[in-house]
Amino acid sequence: MRQFFLIFALLCVSCGSVLNFGKTKLWVSTVRYSATDEANGKTVIPFHVVLIYDEKNVDEFKKMSGDEFYKKILDRGASGLERDYQDSLQIFEFHVMPGGKLEQTPLKDKRSEIILEGMIYAQYQGKTFQKPLLDSRGIEFEFNDKGVELKPFDLG
Repeated sequence: MRQFFLIFALLCVSCGSVLNFGKTKLWVSTVRYSATDEANGKTVIPFHVVLIYDEKNVDEFKKMSGDEFYKKILDRGASGLERDYQDSLQIFEFHVMPGGKLEQTPLKDKRSEIILEGMIYAQYQGKTFQKPLLDSRGIEFEFNDKGVELKPFDLG
């Protein structure tokens, strides 16, 4: 019995180094959003969810302002930006209509790697911004007169 536990422990240590058990995975899998009728001066609200898989890019995106991000999106597009970072991130693009609502949409994680960080970038009320994503399987984005609010929700 003692040998079994020793072998199991060694396997766990070996697997842990390969599978990065020491790192925290961001568990977001589903988003939903809503916008008031008057949101963003009654104009479309572009926002992007960025999932980051490579540690070397985490600090860069945490420091990247909304203006810098949208300049890159304008220059390269979301797929071009993903290629620039050698597919070490994934970008989901949304366009919210004022009064619009999306009950739930899954974020199809195209990689089986650990998601180290997630960011939201949005253009809202005449300015751009970025925020880190919440660590929750479900995240709701609410666009209202206060700005953008992020709230976790239960997938039930």
